[in-house]
Amino acid sequence: MSLVSRGFHGHRGAAGTGTRVPPGQHVTAGFPVLSAGPTPRTPLTEWTFSIRRHGRELRSWSWEEMRALPAETFSADIHCVTRWLYAVGDGLAMARIGEDGSVSTGPITPIDTTGGKPSELCWLAISPDDRWAFATNFGYGYVTSFRVEGNTITVAKDPACPKVPGDGTFRALNGTVSSGPGDNWLSPTGAHLYQLYPNASKLIGYIVRPDGALDEVTSVAIPYQSPQGLIGF
Repeated sequence: MSLVSRGFHGHRGAAGTGTRVPPGQHVTAGFPVLSAGPTPRTPLTEWTFSIRRHGRELRSWSWEEMRALPAETFSADIHCVTRWLYAVGDGLAMARIGEDGSVSTGPITPIDTTGGKPSELCWLAISPDDRWAFATNFGYGYVTSFRVEGNTITVAKDPACPKVPGDGTFRALNGTVSSGPGDNWLSPTGAHLYQLYPNASKLIGYIVRPDGALDEVTSVAIPYQSPQGLIGF
């Protein structure tokens, strides 16, 4: 049994124009939906939509009842992921999703590893326009920035910010003393990057410069060695 929903076929659409279509994406008149399994085929006479809480049904509608509810028509953009970046320990690489669902990977863009291998490059943040990537070097205690131009990745600033020292008690796999930086978060506008440094008990906020450099604009104390995840809302 196929894991791709029936009716999903990859057809290359026309190239997007203007400012509404993000870089690397294209416009399609179809509605390709990918699911984790076959799409259920339920007769409308048996179809229901229910709201449940703790196993108890709070409300349920049949197909006709649902269609009879007040409705509004609105237009919105739906974006589908066709590529992603992933860290490989000492660099960054790009992977693409083909129209047939296959995955292909590109070459690794390495960072400077004179400080010892592995650098343990791990956490990633991608700018809203998909043109910048910021990778946290767990072993080195700083962030590296990359330019993303189509299918090409280049190092912009390595490091993009000064190394943040820890308290001297933590050593990375390569043996260097590190502040063990954890997760990062890029603001929705892409103007600021926030980085956790648990061994230094710091959360540092940076302003993102046009060349990919990061300048510190704020620093707050966080619990020692505790936070690893970071998200903004």
